[in-house]
Amino acid sequence: MLAHPDTLTKRLLGAYYTPAELSDILAKFALRSPEDTVLEPSFGGGAFLRSAVDRLSELGAPRPEKQIFGCDIDTHAFDHLPSYFGRRMGKVGRRFILRDFLDVDSQSFMEKKFDCILANPPFIGYAKLTNAQRDHAKNILNQFNIKNNRYASLWYYFILNSLLVLKEGGRIVFVLPHAFIDNDYALSLRTYLTRNFNTVATFSLPNRIFNDQGTKERVVVLVAQGWQETSTNNFSNAIHVNNFDELDEYLTSLKDQRVIKRRHLKCAVGRVSGALTSTEASLVNEVVNSAYAKRFGEFVDVKIGLVTGDAKYFTFNKEKISQYGLSPKRHFLPLMRSLKENLGVDFTSNDFKAHVASGREYYLLKYEDGMLSDERYLDYLNTYDLSKIDSNQTFMKRENWCEVDDGLVSDLFLAYMSISYPRAVINDVQASCINSTHRGFFKSNFPNYFKKLICLSLLTGFTRVFAEMEAKVYGNKMLKMEPGFYTKLKILIPDNVVAREVNSCFSQVNQMLRKGESDEASKLASQFIYSRCFSSSEEKIYEENFEKIRLKLQERRKSSS
Repeated sequence: MLAHPDTLTKRLLGAYYTPAELSDILAKFALRSPEDTVLEPSFGGGAFLRSAVDRLSELGAPRPEKQIFGCDIDTHAFDHLPSYFGRRMGKVGRRFILRDFLDVDSQSFMEKKFDCILANPPFIGYAKLTNAQRDHAKNILNQFNIKNNRYASLWYYFILNSLLVLKEGGRIVFVLPHAFIDNDYALSLRTYLTRNFNTVATFSLPNRIFNDQGTKERVVVLVAQGWQETSTNNFSNAIHVNNFDELDEYLTSLKDQRVIKRRHLKCAVGRVSGALTSTEASLVNEVVNSAYAKRFGEFVDVKIGLVTGDAKYFTFNKEKISQYGLSPKRHFLPLMRSLKENLGVDFTSNDFKAHVASGREYYLLKYEDGMLSDERYLDYLNTYDLSKIDSNQTFMKRENWCEVDDGLVSDLFLAYMSISYPRAVINDVQASCINSTHRGFFKSNFPNYFKKLICLSLLTGFTRVFAEMEAKVYGNKMLKMEPGFYTKLKILIPDNVVAREVNSCFSQVNQMLRKGESDEASKLASQFIYSRCFSSSEEKIYEENFEKIRLKLQERRKSSS
């Protein structure tokens, strides 16, 4: 096997080379006749090139090297070419070019268009693109009727540009970061592909296949066939595969236009589609479709926490306030710094006082008209480097660079990143929070017991299962729960509850959570909610089975590394 470039170089290029077993499977799907031509737009270590040579030879192509094309911006990539083509490589000419694929069009190669594109594009975000790449990306985007915020990652534009050099009826195969499924900005692209290919499928791979190359990036495979043919809209949802053999089986069925016989029933889930048995999926769908299942967004608007631009500068503890001679009441807002430090379902004045006494930064510097006449306040503002103010994008968006607070007082604090489950914490102190935590605002003036009921419902086994199914995953463990996730998150709301009983359960759950007994708290919340929504027999079934499903999905998430 060829040696990879050093890890730092690969990270800078966003290059992670495809394992041979995977590239062989994908080449077998993409290349179907001895006359097929193939383009690899960032051939890197050449795994797809080797697989393409082998596949075309297997199909009977006499000179497969003449049907394979590629480009790359890394000069080292060209050093590998002789090892794949040997003496028969011939003149590289316009078959392999040293150029960024975003700067490639149908006139760049000897072939104007290709039967298939095999690609593992660089995993580089928009912020790291050069000015030239951004210009190319804009030009590519202008050729498609796709709504996009123009700040998509590099792979997004690789996919679009590949369509400009693809023959009618052609196929694309891309190895992509999980963001292709998870990120909202990719929705317009997924929709476009579904409408313009006969068949589109995405497969979520079980392991982080680039672990040995210095990254834990989670990966999906995108395949699409029948470019500009009538769309059948088949297989547009992600399918989880347990290993490469299973992926090969699915792709063979797809290539042969046979219906895929899934081992598991596809249910209304995102990234775990295929992970549940048919019985488990039916159980989930049964409750999702019940009259008691409501969207959290029906009751609560969710916004991100305050974006400071420099949290270290704007957050204070008692010692720092004293150091600069400032006043806690005049110059600051109470701050709920982190849900990791607040385990319950309410944030009280006693919690705030305890955190302040412990020396934590639970004060947020505020700005009000007239404060600039306060000498000590102004002295602190003047400690900030003026050059950094001018270069700080967050500061530039504000009328007053130091005005962090937007004047909104949230009813709830909501978990953004969590190892286990979504959680809502009632804001009893009228505190603010920064953007490591979300803010929730009740849509109506609900009675206090109903607000507590909503917090309890977030903790049920059912909602925790739904969170495992719908939330994005950050790194190799954390659930990433963005405002859009909370909008569609399903919770159970009973029709008739007694305020006194809700308050009692809320108090017990709160105490359990504060002791670190999260599973016990979830069990109690589940029993309370289920018993008021379902029959006693259903309650027992749901309590037992949702806990098993939750543990199964959580273990799957935590072990997918």
